[in-house]
Amino acid sequence: MNALKPWSRALGIAGAVLLGLWVVLGAVLAAPAWSLWATGGPGLLLAAGWVALEWTLVRTAVLSPGLRYGSNALLFTGAVVIAVALVNVITTRHSWRTDLTSNRFFSLSEQTRQIVKGLNRKVKLTVFVGARNTESGELRDLLELYGHASRQLDIEYVDPDLKPERAYIYKITGQPTVVVESAGKRKDILPQEMFGYQFNGQQPQREFKGEPVLTAAILSVASDQQSVIYFVEGHGERSIMDTTDNGIASLKAGLERDNFVVKTLNILKDGKIPADADLLIVAGPSRAFPAPEQKVLAEWLAKSGRLLVLLDNVSPPGLDAILKPWGVKPLAGLAVDPRSNYPFAGPMVPAPLYESHKITADLSKQGVAVILPGARALELGTVPGGTVLPLLKTTDASWLEADWQTEKTPKFTSGTDRRGPLTLAAAIAVAAPLTATAAGAGAEPASLPPHSPKIVVFGNTTFVTNGLRGTIETGFDLFANAVNWLSGSTESISIRPKQRDDRRIFLDNVKTNIMFTVSLIVFPLGVILVGVWTWWRRRSL
Repeated sequence: MNALKPWSRALGIAGAVLLGLWVVLGAVLAAPAWSLWATGGPGLLLAAGWVALEWTLVRTAVLSPGLRYGSNALLFTGAVVIAVALVNVITTRHSWRTDLTSNRFFSLSEQTRQIVKGLNRKVKLTVFVGARNTESGELRDLLELYGHASRQLDIEYVDPDLKPERAYIYKITGQPTVVVESAGKRKDILPQEMFGYQFNGQQPQREFKGEPVLTAAILSVASDQQSVIYFVEGHGERSIMDTTDNGIASLKAGLERDNFVVKTLNILKDGKIPADADLLIVAGPSRAFPAPEQKVLAEWLAKSGRLLVLLDNVSPPGLDAILKPWGVKPLAGLAVDPRSNYPFAGPMVPAPLYESHKITADLSKQGVAVILPGARALELGTVPGGTVLPLLKTTDASWLEADWQTEKTPKFTSGTDRRGPLTLAAAIAVAAPLTATAAGAGAEPASLPPHSPKIVVFGNTTFVTNGLRGTIETGFDLFANAVNWLSGSTESISIRPKQRDDRRIFLDNVKTNIMFTVSLIVFPLGVILVGVWTWWRRRSL
């Protein structure tokens, strides 16, 4: 044993070095397991050898009074260091945060959380934004929330000014731009899609629409399936290629952004409905539906078809016959609501109330309004084996104006006009292909088969036109919710951009004078008087 003692110093130093390296690899660098075994095992063996060779020295040191008293402090210090390290590791890997704002402004919506948590493959988000960009703050905060919500999202920031070659390869033309990629699919989110203004009859309010477009892009590149939507043509419908105020080209762009494939269909010309059609949309027809088309549509609907109808002022012949078996009858005349309307347009532009349904639930919860200029009312009945539920209703102060083409100022005429409340939109759900079973009633079934007939009818088309969408965005959100419900994609129901709470105090002249007097005269004078009284009291003692 004495012959080996000259080696004890070398053993001790080597063991300490290996154990120190083991701590650095494991706690700091998160090195692979084999490197930990390669350093920790030999280090422990060398340290044990040093202890065996210097046992007398170790025993004397351990039993000495100085070490005995100092060990308590050493153990306490070690415990504190270990506790701090554990807290640091836990907070790094399992962060927790809460949002105390009233409208959850700094939180992701429930739809977004469900989508990103359900990702089964990696999605890369490359953010091209310069250090001087003034709009990047909100985007960075939002992307941080996405990063915390799912480990499947890889987020990289690239400064185009410092790395122009990356911007050239990706063909970036503006900042900030987010490129979303997964499995060879790519979706670019441009600045104008994320930042804009919302007009609600007031002064323009800046609006950040990052979450809706980011979630839609992630869903688009991460999904392997795309629903196909056909817009029916041949009856004077609004065109998805029309970019004027009366067109609906923005609908096509919005649906494609939400991962839908959009096509057009002329039923009379093609003679059938394509097999890949997941949804048909009839947007504001003005000419008649011939009997052959009625038959094709009726048979397709009865075999689990999905249909969305947007009506204009007058229904063309044949359309009422298509809707009648499904418990919906469009009424002649336009809805007038003097109690709930768009204040800058008057009672002929009602702002209806939301009824309880999956399509309207999110919009109702957020308290945002939708307006339907020149809307028609629907009379609801029953449908065999299903339910016919209202989506939008006017107030009980409304009526259906029958003579809307000649009256300049609408007024209720007893015996001619119909009293409200009026139904302006409805959703029909059937649990199975249409049969002669008894008509259902009550709420929509909790769950429907994947292939079951569904129809949504809106008594208006104007609310989704390009012109009105530039004024109030809620119309497209409602339309998108209806499309997603019809196609079965309820988890991607439209996400509304959040608005910052605008909490202001408006004071009249009297209240302003009171605040001025109290804050600039009463309080300062009171402090001076208290100081003088204290000085006088101490002087007199």
